[in-house]
Amino acid sequence: MLREVCLLGKMPTRLRLISGIPYRRGYLLHGPPGSGKTSFIQALAGSLNYNICLLNLAERGLTDDKLNHLLGLVPDRSIILLEDVDSAFNRRVQTSEDGYVP
Repeated sequence: MLREVCLLGKMPTRLRLISGIPYRRGYLLHGPPGSGKTSFIQALAGSLNYNICLLNLAERGLTDDKLNHLLGLVPDRSIILLEDVDSAFNRRVQTSEDGYVP
């Protein structure tokens, strides 16, 4: 993972844009609490001199629009750390085969 992030950081900006859309990469780190997921991200960001933007998906009142707005404010050379991803969907109720409501 570190090698991938380092290579991406060395690519010219024009190569990181595909049809005007910035290239982004996502990773899902899983494990029990205290297993070092957040510490790993902090170490990775420190070694690359990247910012860390922490976003807690369990935050009360977080809507799709607010989430979209917050993600649009992330500066370049940042790692977005989404905390409590599993709790973001635990209050949703299925209303039909293809629809959910909060």
